[in-house]
Amino acid sequence: MAAASALAGVGMLLLGVHHSPLFSLVLFSVVAIGAYSFLPILFSVPGEFLTGFSAAAGIALVTSVANLGGFVGPYTVGLIRQTTGSFYSGLICAGFSFLISACLSLLLPRRTMLSSEHASAAAGAAFKKGSQTVPEES
Repeated sequence: MAAASALAGVGMLLLGVHHSPLFSLVLFSVVAIGAYSFLPILFSVPGEFLTGFSAAAGIALVTSVANLGGFVGPYTVGLIRQTTGSFYSGLICAGFSFLISACLSLLLPRRTMLSSEHASAAAGAAFKKGSQTVPEES
């Protein structure tokens, strides 16, 4: 999640460096890759730490904040452009928002992963249990 958000943030910050249409197209593509890779992971985070009603409330909170950002973001970029006279300042603001998201995602606690031996043993036990309940055909 942090890598995708950082990719989008760095892409946004680099958009004002060159004014070549090809370079801008490539950087906008990089920003899109980072932003659209970040979203599914972001929406899965509440389910990793919360259960039941709390998980539903966490997903609703994430959705509400995302919708609020979609409403406030264009106004912020427009206000910054009107104040500074440059679109690049608005892109810097959006880029820093992505980089802050990357830093905050690094602060999330790590989930312990099962070792490959435990995972394969659990999968084997589940397979055996599932195969016992299926009636055999004669």
